[in-house]
Amino acid sequence: MLFLGGLTDYRAATLATLAPQLWERRADLRLFDFSRPVDGAIESLVFGAAKYDLLASSKILVNIHRDAGDSGDAANHYFEWARLIEAMANGCVVVTEPATGCAPLQSGTHFIETTDLATTIAELLDDPDRCAEISAAGSIAVLEEHPLVDSLAPILESIPAAEPGSEPGAEWQLTTFRYRTCGAVVPLEAAPGTTDSVAARLPSNNRLPPTCVLRAP
Repeated sequence: MLFLGGLTDYRAATLATLAPQLWERRADLRLFDFSRPVDGAIESLVFGAAKYDLLASSKILVNIHRDAGDSGDAANHYFEWARLIEAMANGCVVVTEPATGCAPLQSGTHFIETTDLATTIAELLDDPDRCAEISAAGSIAVLEEHPLVDSLAPILESIPAAEPGSEPGAEWQLTTFRYRTCGAVVPLEAAPGTTDSVAARLPSNNRLPPTCVLRAP
């Protein structure tokens, strides 16, 4: 069983409830402090191919929300697509707390949604055939039946192509610059209709290229 995510009080408490059922199982719990930007210096924090290899070598990825949600109802949380698609694409069975917005994926077929994580995980680990069935269905769903490119391609095609070096069109306004330096993420508000003055305010050293948030008027 694998868990990857930021450390919160809710996640820590929920993972603790799994101990009686899972203490004899092989569990890899990787919790991190994301209160500041992270880099490769943090042990056990993996990205890219290393992360995909870890997911491929794990039978189950357990997904726990950051908090209990409104009124303590975890079902108020959205389905964490980026995290869960990565797991399914690498053959890892997703076991998640209740969440909304999973269609066209279906709980019980492509992943497992449950309010009893401990029992569900234990039952899956004791039923390798069922685990393999969900693993295969999830992988086929996200890689073949509903690949992300099918959703993104129409959106990307609808964005007007810009000439290299051209300014954003009149139909968009630059609202915010963000950049990372010295471990902090700093927002810089752009003057209405301008971009160059904001870029000039950024330090010339120890800086990553700023990212812009574009908003339609």
